[in-house]
Order: sequence, then C-alpha cells, then structure tokens
Amino acid sequence: MRNDGKKRCAPKTAGLRICHAIFSSPWHVRSGGGQWAAHHLAAAMAGLGHDVHMIFSRAGQTTPAISLPYTVHWARYHEICDKAMDFVGQAAILAGILAHSRFDIVFCHGENAFLFPWICQFKGVPMDAVFHPVRMPAAPKAWNLTGSGGLLADLDYHMLRTVLLRSRRIHVFSERSREVLTRMMPTRYADLLNCVPAGVTGDWLSLPQHEPRHAGEPPRLVTWSRLEPIKGLPILLEAFAEVRRVHSNATLTVIGEGSQHTKLEQQAILLGGGVHFLGKRSPMEIQELCGDFHLAVFPTLGESFGLAIAEAAASGLPVVASDVGSVPEVLEHGAIGRLVPPGNSKALTATILDVLSRPGEHSAIARQARLSIGRRFDWTRSALAMLGER
Repeated sequence: MRNDGKKRCAPKTAGLRICHAIFSSPWHVRSGGGQWAAHHLAAAMAGLGHDVHMIFSRAGQTTPAISLPYTVHWARYHEICDKAMDFVGQAAILAGILAHSRFDIVFCHGENAFLFPWICQFKGVPMDAVFHPVRMPAAPKAWNLTGSGGLLADLDYHMLRTVLLRSRRIHVFSERSREVLTRMMPTRYADLLNCVPAGVTGDWLSLPQHEPRHAGEPPRLVTWSRLEPIKGLPILLEAFAEVRRVHSNATLTVIGEGSQHTKLEQQAILLGGGVHFLGKRSPMEIQELCGDFHLAVFPTLGESFGLAIAEAAASGLPVVASDVGSVPEVLEHGAIGRLVPPGNSKALTATILDVLSRPGEHSAIARQARLSIGRRFDWTRSALAMLGER
C-alpha cells in the first residue's frame, strides 16, 4: 500500500479488530523494550474493548506463563548467519488469518513486516508502522557480501525502510525518533509521522518509595537491559571499578541476557569483581528487586525511547543515564535524572559518586521523577493516540 502523502487517521469506532506484529516476543531470553512496548500497546488496545491479535516469532521457549488479553499467533523463526529472517513466517501467519477474516488495522513493529504491505494492499487492510530502531541511515548503503557493512548486516535497514515508505502512518515514541525519520524520509512523508509517547504500567508507579542510602551503607547499583553492544555496559563496568576505589563494598547487579554476557562477566572479574549477573528476569521480578538498590544506571549508546529508564524512574529509584537518543526527553533533560555523555566512563564515574554522596537530595529528585513519569507516560493514552482517538 504505497503512501499517497495524504494524512489519515484510523477509525474511532469501538470494537476494532487489530493486529500487531513484531520480531521475537517479550518472553524470549534476549527480548528488549521493543517487544514489551508492543505487548503493552496490544494489551492497552484490548483493554479499550478491541479484538487484538499479536504475531510473535517463536525462538526457543517463549511461551508466557501469564494470561494475555489478546490472541497470540506464533510464526516460525528463521536465522541466517545470526540474522533473524522471520519475515516469511510472519507474512504466512497474516495471510492465513486474512484468508478467512479481516483486520481493521495492522501495526507493523519492524522489518519483520517486510511482506505485509503487499498482503495488506491485496486485502484492502490499512497498515501503520511503529518505529522502534535506535539508528536508521539517511540512505541505503551499498550492498556487498563481506565485512561489517555486508548484505546481511544492511538488509534489516532496507527492509525496514520499505515497510515505512509503504505505511499509511508512522508512529514514533519520541521527538528524537521523529527527527531521525524526518531526515531520512522523503519530504512528502513528514506529515504522516505521529509522535506517541510510550507508557509505563501502573505497577511500577505503585512500588514503595525508596529510602535514601544511610551513611556507611554499602551502595547497591543496578541496571537492566539486553546485554548487547548498543547498551554500553563495558563503560559501566569500567566506571564501577573506579567507584569501588571510593566505596570498596559497593555492588552492581546486572539484569538481562544477550550476546555480550560472557565478555561482560570476564571484564567484571578482571576489573575486581563486585558485579552480580542475574540473567533474564521478568518485569515483575525486577520490580520485586528494585527495593534492594540505591541507584539505577543506564550507560546506553542509543535509545528510541528507553523503556527501562522510564520504568526505573517510575519505581522511585534515582537514575543516571546517557545523554543520547530519546533519553533526555524521558528524564526531562536532566531535571528528574542525571545525564552523562555516552561512552565516557570518567564522566559516568564522577556522576555516580556525586549521586551517592548526596542521597537525600537525589531521593527527593527521584520522588519528582516518579510523579513526572506517571503524568507523561501511559499506555492507554498511547493506544488511543495511535488509533486516532485523542
């Protein structure tokens, strides 16, 4: 369904039949904020009385242990040279559903929906894109078969660009993402970009407020994310080693899984220890652990929203995060959390030590952060905005 440049909104009628599709699922061991965002949006739309279906890709044990308010369809997962190639399986699921029924709108959350535009066009179904990626090139790279810029490495970008250019509307979670897309999309598509702030679920906001760290109490730091290069965790480990020169009893807990797990464990040992890797944990498990910590640190090198950062602020934890991507928007440009230059371990060390030296002041900032996050980020409002029901 090639875009004609005209701005349209989804129908405002209750009881829509809606489909979301995203690579992997929130319950896969290496899932990230994008999968959870798709889940929360689908759940919010179901809560508004719509019949919502979600197409996930099954990779390993991904079946959730909780009851879901929407219908799940599992697509076959394919991988070539460590690159996910599940767009065929997801397209087959969508085509199979549309062969005997209809959706009022389909939301595509990435390059996994590469074949969706042609299926939706053939069936006359409106299709919107939801833009999550951290980076997007202004123009396609030259394709080749070798090196870090090879065909498979670049293919995701070309597939995603195709999905975006053929969508009716493009929803983004931050002004930063809107800026990125404005630069790389043809001018006629600019008015199709819809900035929809993401949400935070109420259970984060209802956690008990953290008490400031007492003098002499061992500082306990935490971070949670995918353990991938984009999250900048080697920088945090370097900074934490310096923090332990001042607070020798400090600990850092790392929650998450990813391709860098073994390397990060080895680095932590070489730098002197004090780091605990807990592996993958569900949001509920992280919430239960939050009360054990004094500070959440996110050394990310790029974010299209920063769901974990918003959740940490909503929990009442003081937050230190990289001044990159959409993070300044989430933390109100430093008003409700400390921002540091990305990739700068010295600046990160100094900021962590400063926060630890003034626990009362930063506890008060954390209380304001919780109020700010609760006021600005709500998944039901996000769902309404995406459906044109502001």
